[in-house]
Amino acid sequence: MKRYSQTTGEVGESSDLSPWKTADALDLVYVGYGLLIVVLVLVSYVLGAFTWLPYDPEQIRVDLLNAPPGSAGHLLGTDFLGRDILSRLIVGIQAYFLPGLLAIVISLLLGTTLGALAGYRSGEVETLVTYFNNLVDSFPRLVLILLVIAAFKPGIYYIMVVVGVTGVPAVASLIAVSPPEEFHRGGPCPGSAVARDSSQAHPVASLHAAAGHPGDHRHGRGDFDRD
Repeated sequence: MKRYSQTTGEVGESSDLSPWKTADALDLVYVGYGLLIVVLVLVSYVLGAFTWLPYDPEQIRVDLLNAPPGSAGHLLGTDFLGRDILSRLIVGIQAYFLPGLLAIVISLLLGTTLGALAGYRSGEVETLVTYFNNLVDSFPRLVLILLVIAAFKPGIYYIMVVVGVTGVPAVASLIAVSPPEEFHRGGPCPGSAVARDSSQAHPVASLHAAAGHPGDHRHGRGDFDRD
């Protein structure tokens, strides 16, 4: 006869360790790599805004066509016309940094707001948010971009607005399905899925109730046998 037991613990109990201490080395590498990319993009944007470039991005040098990185002071080399690749890269980041940031801000702000409303204000609000997400997802992104270009003048900012709006359902879904279950260590917050259905929050209690075994239903304690 095998005997199984569930470990005891308060509902909603969490570790006191910080995420930096519980994360493994690979997660820290990913976070560090992402932060490095963000810093490089910001530095490139500032350099382009003040035109602090190592070379003229439009200068053509016939003697340095397709030069490898590090040739004659060109850190990333030159292109097929002898133009400095690093300078042109900085100028390119300067041109598309703000439009891309606009799309991200729209997706995060609208998605977080709608997801929080759907997670904490269930019922009609959740239904309306779901309808909005389904409506946006029903239109292909490329079709919406073409419609916007046809209705307005072609511009990168119009396209980024469409990209930002079409990214709202994904962010809203992530926020809505995983609201915090507690504000304090004492238990679930009002209106959450745990508070609405205690049987889902205490699966061991449901098993004991169905099998007729005694146990401490409040904390999920108790042993159940298996032949």
